[in-house]
Amino acid sequence: MKKIIALSLSFFLATSALAGDTKWSFMGEFSNIARGNESGDCDGYALRLWKLSKTAREDQVIGIFTHADGPCDKLGTPIYGVFYSSINQTISFSAPNDSPAVLETERFSGKIESDKISGTLTIFNHYKRTTSKSSLLLKRR
Repeated sequence: MKKIIALSLSFFLATSALAGDTKWSFMGEFSNIARGNESGDCDGYALRLWKLSKTAREDQVIGIFTHADGPCDKLGTPIYGVFYSSINQTISFSAPNDSPAVLETERFSGKIESDKISGTLTIFNHYKRTTSKSSLLLKRR
């Protein structure tokens, strides 16, 4: 999994370098992950975002989304289907659950603020054919 993420980020950086007038910038890391006192396991979510500015009107966002629900060593998975509005500071994206035992897709839609990202997380369980929604608040780290 670590190699896949490293290769994905390397690919994005390499292709952006070929594009010419582009600039990558780190948008931030947002998280609500907490470590349990007794178990030492982690629970929560984290999101790291980068923005590729091609022109003043066109931005592309990539990122890594982590759903921590056990050991704290999860790196997360690349997000896809990203829609980002720099004018409204809204973002939506999908990410597969990074646990190989769970066949789920997580879809987030929300707003980026200076100190947090908040919105709705929808989890689609493909095996059970169920959907669940919850509010999600991630604070800037």
